[in-house]
Amino acid sequence: MEKYDWKDNTYNIEELLKKFPVVKDHRQPQEIYEAISPKLVKRKRPFWLFPAAASFGVLVVVFMVSSSLYNHKPMNSSKKDSKQETMDMGLNTLQANDVPNIFSETNQRYAVQPEENYLTFSLTDPNDKKIIIPISMITDEKELPSLRNYNNKISKMPFDQWGLLPIDLDNVKKLYTKDDKLIIDIKSHTTSLDDNTFFESIKETFRWQNYHEIELLSDGKSEAIFPVEEAGNHAFIEYMNDEDHPTFLTPTKERYDTLSEAVKYMESENFKWHKPLHPPIPDGVDIEKIEGDKNKEHVKITFTNDSGLQNNEATTLMLDSLLLTAREFGYKTVTFSGAEDSSIEQIGLIPFHTAITVPVAPNPVVLE
Repeated sequence: MEKYDWKDNTYNIEELLKKFPVVKDHRQPQEIYEAISPKLVKRKRPFWLFPAAASFGVLVVVFMVSSSLYNHKPMNSSKKDSKQETMDMGLNTLQANDVPNIFSETNQRYAVQPEENYLTFSLTDPNDKKIIIPISMITDEKELPSLRNYNNKISKMPFDQWGLLPIDLDNVKKLYTKDDKLIIDIKSHTTSLDDNTFFESIKETFRWQNYHEIELLSDGKSEAIFPVEEAGNHAFIEYMNDEDHPTFLTPTKERYDTLSEAVKYMESENFKWHKPLHPPIPDGVDIEKIEGDKNKEHVKITFTNDSGLQNNEATTLMLDSLLLTAREFGYKTVTFSGAEDSSIEQIGLIPFHTAITVPVAPNPVVLE
């Protein structure tokens, strides 16, 4: 394309625009609407953003026109550069004070990777303590659970920013490990053995630390021993207190007989809960089949070809929820495939068509 001097009044902007390559979208209007509608209803945007967004859009158009006039590049080169940027995108752990934007491209993860050291805490929704959200603190070195470690990290948690309540350890006298058993000594007459919320929080906290049994003491006297199931056959769904707080993943209270049943519940059209719980699999994304091997070691999750996957935070959250749910059913590795129409080969650092080791815990955060 020729270069033009803006001071030259002889050129015709309409004729210049006609020289741009023609971009065609063969989808029907209804298909386009269905593809973007999940993101439109996901979260309300503040009203003041719209004028700013419109102004920004005008600047972008002006920039594109001027860039094309002065330094035109072939479309193939631009497409290649964009794909490379997508492939090079890194994934970092969520900072404690971050409030993620679900519409933006992300470098966040919602699951702890096998090579990371962590301690997991179970927090609760302020309005419904039956909703338990396990939060995993990333640590420099592997730390054994102790009352000092837990109280130290609890004191640093930004609960207000997360919109969550901490587990109550005020009545715990000692917390230590013995072989593969966790020992919790509580003050007598302070925590009832019938306090289901407390014990469910304790179990959810320590099942991610690979403890299979918890012994409860009361002033040093053994009161109860209960098992902790590493694989609980739960589905992982989205939790968000409100639009001013970050999004986390939480296991369902319900258990499912198969991974397919759990994943079906995670889809928007089958989801029956309401705020602050949301389906991690949005409208416009469908899973065609789930194929597990005979040894329940590996499972392949195939999306329909027309599933609208994008390289953004919402898709990362969905994939991590599927990985954690697969772990709940004892699978060690997962392969994602399908979504051919989206030409997706990788979301952040989560590859398609390659076996991925399941995460070791949900919701990694770093305390600064």
